Amino acid sequence: MVTGGRDIFSRYNLIIMLITILTIIALCINSGIIFLKVGDENLIFRRHLSIILILGIFQLLLLHLCTIFFPQWLYLLLAFPTGLLFGPSLLLLVRNLASEAVYKRFWIHLIPFMTMLFLFVLLFAESSLRYRFALDYSLLLHFCSVVQIVAYIAWLLPLLAPLYATQLKRKNELLISPFFLLLAIMIVMIINLARYQGDLDTHRAFTLMLYLFFLFNISALLSVSRNRISQEKTAEKNHSSLEKLSVDSMDKKYTIPRASLSAECTLEYRNKVNQFIQTRGFLNTDLNREKLCKMLDIPSNHLSIFLKEEFGKNFNGFVNQLRLSYAAKQLKLQDLTYNMEDLSFICGFNSRASFYRNFLEEFGCSPLQYRLDHSSMS
Repeated sequence: MVTGGRDIFSRYNLIIMLITILTIIALCINSGIIFLKVGDENLIFRRHLSIILILGIFQLLLLHLCTIFFPQWLYLLLAFPTGLLFGPSLLLLVRNLASEAVYKRFWIHLIPFMTMLFLFVLLFAESSLRYRFALDYSLLLHFCSVVQIVAYIAWLLPLLAPLYATQLKRKNELLISPFFLLLAIMIVMIINLARYQGDLDTHRAFTLMLYLFFLFNISALLSVSRNRISQEKTAEKNHSSLEKLSVDSMDKKYTIPRASLSAECTLEYRNKVNQFIQTRGFLNTDLNREKLCKMLDIPSNHLSIFLKEEFGKNFNGFVNQLRLSYAAKQLKLQDLTYNMEDLSFICGFNSRASFYRNFLEEFGCSPLQYRLDHSSMS
């Protein structure tokens, strides 16, 4: 009897220690992600992420306080179907990160949560049903929570693949091992819950582990996103440097001296450039100065002089100004059918990072914020 009592006591202390460690880890990761900046262009993403994580901290603190001061109500808090919100939350964040609007049928993804919430109210409103089916409800809730979040991750991977193909290949080994380890631990906990008839401490440990699993996937998403943004900026700098080198080498091919243009040349070039603007030739993503010179039949050094005199800009500044003005008009439309990813290419930019950076310099805000401001004004 004494040995059995010691085993139970040691097991109880082990679970309490595990719960305390999990709570501390979850709070640290949660707080760290809140203060982590993903990028100035992801304002909507950061807003939704902060709301989700602040609610997560509130849940962790509520669990801890309830354990200390109101242990008799702890089972109610643990039985609330919060875990069924993790999958839709991941979907929301991925769509924000891809600059896609949340579609109107998003409520469909909340059906599992609403169903379990109905069962939660039904069970705990009737004491007779609660004592008969509380354990079955808890096991079903935990099983559905694990299956749902794993299903959402499997579903979202193809959506992320076009955006993060290179990073996913590099991080596969780092991401897969903790993923399956956490998943295996949660399955073992569900088995223990059934074995020990709904042990409350194991129940709480599982809830914390599920939330850690959710935070792990958010951290992986943020890590991949930050690497992608960094690589896009590096690629854009390299592209600008190469374009500048090609422009400098092109200038040497022309023997026409740099001087003020005659009135006849200015009028001729003005008509050609106006025709170029009206036909929206600036939306071509492959456009460069050499192609524009051939298209308009204007020597490169004459084009530089003309753009400087007429618009006060060089070639890149002139084309970017036209593209950004076109993007601003599109963002003001109420029935805009493009997402931000598509709009950057439609407006002629080679990457989303270049589009966001130039838009921010021109208008002082991101394209998403610009659209929100002008839609609220209208």
